Amino acid sequence: MPEPYWPKDRNAYTLRMAERNRTIVRVRCAYCKRVAYYHPVDLMEIWGDVEVDDLMHKMRCEAGKDHGNMDVRCISPSAEEMQGMKIRRLTGIVLTRRPVWSEKGSRGTGPPTPSPSIRSARSSRRETPSP
Repeated sequence: MPEPYWPKDRNAYTLRMAERNRTIVRVRCAYCKRVAYYHPVDLMEIWGDVEVDDLMHKMRCEAGKDHGNMDVRCISPSAEEMQGMKIRRLTGIVLTRRPVWSEKGSRGTGPPTPSPSIRSARSSRRETPSP
């Protein structure tokens, strides 16, 4: 099986290197042709110091979630190109709240039984009593 063309872990081009080289990350949807430009520092705040090539699998098009992978490249635009470019800046990260449900006992007399994921989380937090 042939090796992929992108670099492996050694000498990989990460977002930290892109920031050091003062490049801009260009993200383009291959389906709807939308283009957005980002500073590498903003992307590092969301995903950490990852390879630039890995962002094509992590990012999704805002126009449609089923548009497939994005085309991600680092560019060094000239001053003339920077004049017409709108660079998106990170202003905040919003976390979504999802409810976690528990089911009551069959007769409704006992305390509610938590779901298995909560039960394992609660048992891992409990400390063992010392003798």
